[in-house]
Amino acid sequence: DWGMVSSLSFRLDGVPVMVTGSTEGHIVMWDLEEKRVASQVESAHSSKIAGLQCLMSEPLMVTNSEDNSLKLWIFDLPDGGARLLRKREGHSLPPNLVQHCEPTGENMLAAGSDSSLHIMNTVTETFNKNMGKASHNRKASKKKNRLQKDYLVLPPITKLSSCMQRDKQWDSIASLHEGLYMATTWSYNKIRMGDHKLKPPQAEKGVTATCLTVTHCGNFVIIGYSNGQVHKFNMR
Repeated sequence: DWGMVSSLSFRLDGVPVMVTGSTEGHIVMWDLEEKRVASQVESAHSSKIAGLQCLMSEPLMVTNSEDNSLKLWIFDLPDGGARLLRKREGHSLPPNLVQHCEPTGENMLAAGSDSSLHIMNTVTETFNKNMGKASHNRKASKKKNRLQKDYLVLPPITKLSSCMQRDKQWDSIASLHEGLYMATTWSYNKIRMGDHKLKPPQAEKGVTATCLTVTHCGNFVIIGYSNGQVHKFNMR
């Protein structure tokens, strides 16, 4: 189901094509002379396409969506289809945690209710990066089709701590998640979630992680729990 048409525009560079966006985030190019579908972009956005506009005298199109993204497309494919040229995006749900990040102080880590973690630069948007969503299995989530719901996504991040001292060697960011006793790690250098899931040796039922800090040397993360225990984990 491609959903209802939520936006439309005509190409304004001399090509007889109408472009429509759907409530499911798909884009369809219609050949007005042949009266048929010319090309499609499946899952152009992860939510309803709220606006779509082709640019005057240029093979370009701009779209925006409820997923909080703005994308620029170019019509240069053999079938007349559109290819993503540039994009700007933020969290698809409201952010619930923002804090400064080393080493320069110009970057911030922003965690959203959509379980994603972003690097936001206070000087230029060029350095903004999406580190992805927290997942029980990052590699499996990455392989999943965008149309499929990802049941491996972890709850939203509630606490963050970082140290860039050893960032080129191993993960430099640690995070806690809503209602979990497990902590996750992230790589600022690789701009993605890390491979570590930090758990205490024996976890009592109902115990959750409540606070954490990464040591100044970047080697360890100290995590406190709701049962009064404190554990030290190696970031390597």
